[in-house]
Amino acid sequence: MNFDEIPWSIAEGTHEGMPVITRFRNFDSSFSRSRYPQRLNIFWKFSNPTDNGLPSPEDSARAETFEDRLVEAVETDNQSILSIVLTGKGRREYVFHTSNTKEFLQRLTAMPQEEERYPIEIDSSEDVDWEYVDSVLEGIKS
Repeated sequence: MNFDEIPWSIAEGTHEGMPVITRFRNFDSSFSRSRYPQRLNIFWKFSNPTDNGLPSPEDSARAETFEDRLVEAVETDNQSILSIVLTGKGRREYVFHTSNTKEFLQRLTAMPQEEERYPIEIDSSEDVDWEYVDSVLEGIKS
């Protein structure tokens, strides 16, 4: 399956009075979530967010470069998939699902880097049913 063919949607809202932009993939019922039972939440802290917590143009450009490189490193052979990107409150959260966390992290480490280290923190957990994704999307649809 070519993950580039899975369409994206964008939702704008607020959380604690601050804007939040959510970009999410529209998976159809035939997509096999069970192939990707591990979830990695990658948090990118903006170095110079705007007053409303959104990224400055420089922060946005750096985060987009990082995302493009990481997606190229993990999605081309369907090893992992980016499902949701949340932006707001001074950070961007990338939600990936993977079949192998160790392999994902090796690919992250091996991808091209900037001179400055990426300002990221990573949390990983088992999420066989993609409960996190469903809870975010439920909040958007309600």
